Amino acid sequence: MFNRKLLGTILFIPTICCAVEFNISVLDAVDRENIDLSVFSKVGYVLPGRYILGIKSNNFLIPELPVMFHTRGLPDESAEACITADVLAKLGLKDESIKLVSFWNNGECADFSELKGVSIRNAINEGYIALGIPLAYMEYSDTDWVPPAFWDNGLPSLMLDYSATAYESRFKNKPIERKLSVYGTLGANLGAWRFRGDFQGGNQAAGETEERFNWSRIYAYRALPSINSTLVIGDNYLGSDLFDSFRYTGIALSSDDRMLPPALQGYAPEVRGIAKTNAKVTISQNANILYETIVPAGPFNIQELGRGVRGQLQVKVLEQDGSIQTFSVDTATIPYLTRPGSVRYKAALGKSSASGYKSGNSGDILFGSSEFSWGVSNSWSLFGGSIFSEKYNAVALGLGQDLYQFGALSLDVTRSAANLANENDRQGYSYRLNYSKRFDEIDGDIAFAGYRFSQREFMSMNEFLEANKALVNIGNSKSMYTVTGSKSFSNFKTSVYASYTHQDYWNIVPEERIQLSISKMFDSGFIKGMSANLSFSKNVNKNSSGNMLSMNLSIPIGQGASAHYAASRNNDVNSHDVTYSNYQNDGNHWQISAGVRDKERGSAESVRGYYAHEGAMASTTLSVGHESGEYWSAAATVRSAITITAEGAALHQQSVNGGTRLMLDTAGVGGVAINGGRTQSNYWGKAVVGDVNSYARTSAAVDVNQLADDVEVSSPVVDATLTEGAVGYRKLSVQQGMKLMTTLTLPDGRYLPFGVQIVDVKGRVAGLVSDAGMAYLSGINSDSEFTATWSDNKCRVYIAEKYSLQSLATLTCVPY
Repeated sequence: MFNRKLLGTILFIPTICCAVEFNISVLDAVDRENIDLSVFSKVGYVLPGRYILGIKSNNFLIPELPVMFHTRGLPDESAEACITADVLAKLGLKDESIKLVSFWNNGECADFSELKGVSIRNAINEGYIALGIPLAYMEYSDTDWVPPAFWDNGLPSLMLDYSATAYESRFKNKPIERKLSVYGTLGANLGAWRFRGDFQGGNQAAGETEERFNWSRIYAYRALPSINSTLVIGDNYLGSDLFDSFRYTGIALSSDDRMLPPALQGYAPEVRGIAKTNAKVTISQNANILYETIVPAGPFNIQELGRGVRGQLQVKVLEQDGSIQTFSVDTATIPYLTRPGSVRYKAALGKSSASGYKSGNSGDILFGSSEFSWGVSNSWSLFGGSIFSEKYNAVALGLGQDLYQFGALSLDVTRSAANLANENDRQGYSYRLNYSKRFDEIDGDIAFAGYRFSQREFMSMNEFLEANKALVNIGNSKSMYTVTGSKSFSNFKTSVYASYTHQDYWNIVPEERIQLSISKMFDSGFIKGMSANLSFSKNVNKNSSGNMLSMNLSIPIGQGASAHYAASRNNDVNSHDVTYSNYQNDGNHWQISAGVRDKERGSAESVRGYYAHEGAMASTTLSVGHESGEYWSAAATVRSAITITAEGAALHQQSVNGGTRLMLDTAGVGGVAINGGRTQSNYWGKAVVGDVNSYARTSAAVDVNQLADDVEVSSPVVDATLTEGAVGYRKLSVQQGMKLMTTLTLPDGRYLPFGVQIVDVKGRVAGLVSDAGMAYLSGINSDSEFTATWSDNKCRVYIAEKYSLQSLATLTCVPY
């Protein structure tokens, strides 16, 4: 039987209590007297000195900074990381926890011994220090949310994000028409402040040349994390959940739910439609371009709009045959609910600028606005707001209720009073009902963004500004109702989407938009992964009207290619197209189409081509089309960005103009693939990741499978949590150089001791000495320098600027 006392003693022997003694007699070494394994005798042994390291606290990363390692004066003691008071303040500890922290080394370094359970692990080779802190000591305990103490405002920087589209076409009996349009954002960051200028312009040549360029918006903003808000100064659009959006110049302060945990955040809108041909889609708001791209023929769904977009969006689809679709998308579809005990707010003060960037039009007015939402209880929210000015005032009040398994509902009433020139005062009411429901059990959504009815005398601020400028009432809204629903049938591999919007006016024609779509995945015999889509859309507005029905069938052809058949009826015109699509090459997608269109005057054959390239520095789309006897056209779009900091500059892709991004430093090594090759470091070893969410943890990773033979990385993943618009900066531990086996000796010919570590100037362990001074070193370049330390001895190894492989066979380590 086992001796229980002996077993208990074994179980409770401390694993890290003292230095480990190695039995060197078991080593098959020629010179057993020349062995030094002291660096391995203690777990995590670190020499005193200054290191550049990140600090991880419960997986939250503080960016790299100088960290001093000191000893406490005991012999053969490993140095400890000095956590300064500045770093301590960023760890997210409770105030009462911070009071328990004492300091050593003349009050410079934090001592966590009074906080039971706190651990510190030195991961110097991985580039950071890891702190494990029990959640009881932390101010925040939500693992899905990065607390403000770890948010990074990034580097001072300059940026230019742009999209340029060139379009050329020629229609029957008409001259060649050429168009060039460009829009983008010029910006600068300084500390927490972001300075931005949105621009748009272009020219058009069809007989006479027309050129235009304007700054659509110039503004500055910054985050205020202490109150979960954003401050904006300059040109802006009223981002209200109660009132229609309009353009103004002034100052705004509003709650930003992106600073809250994910469960309490909002949503980003999407735009759906159907393109008859390869088409240019332009999404704008109040004449300001938000997004522009070229899409291939068929249904499209654009989801790249920012989360802050609110209000009604105008969508213009320019087809290759010159026809234009226009419709509106209302993004305000979510009831205004707030968590219990919390208050969300928005406030703005300024001067309306409905006439464009150059304010001063007689229709512009000074105004102030405010709104709030208060979580009264778990299920009820009270919200309201107001707009006040000399000639226009509006007050809104509403209630929202969480109906739990039955969804969410809100009802609000708005009263307006307007004083128009040449008219009597107008006063009226508007009533709105919103509903939304997510059916998790059936994988479906219903969003009823409501019914809204406005009396004839009611005016929104936008309607007032337009009427005040034109001195005539151009048509007030009467009623609007929107129903949007989606449902997935997983067992049948089928999804359904439906949307209906109807807008009535008191004195102009109504607008109506219907969208229906059903998609199915299926197999047929030996062909797997086929898909079919049936879509219908109807648009009726003052600019255009029409119906479109389309059917698409997709058949996979091998790996990364497919064939498509599309049939559509647009009003009274029938079209049939066959398309071959290829996306075998990662980052490249191309397709060619041939079709026929039946018209009143007979049929017309057409051919189209489309190419899209997602490169590390830009995304490009090309489109060409020809229809016999009718037209030919070509278009190209380039989207790119350049970011400049004191650390370097890089061209890159950017999903949101002026948005958040992360610059990565690969230590001067170019061609390093990051995030699966979607971006690459340039010649100077800089890369920028542009699709970064604000206030949320973002990871960037080196694709180690694409590294060159002479490149290695010890810690391929970095994390960052950036404030809105920030340009973050992280260094990746990339090393480029030869790898070789060499013999290391002292000047007197003796070998370096067995077990000594060879470290480069960055503190990276480049190799380990084995028997007879043999060592396998990595990162060998001209002018490289390495250090070896054992007992009380130190020496350096220099690599000559011009070296040969023969000269590297034996290297001398010079004591110092």
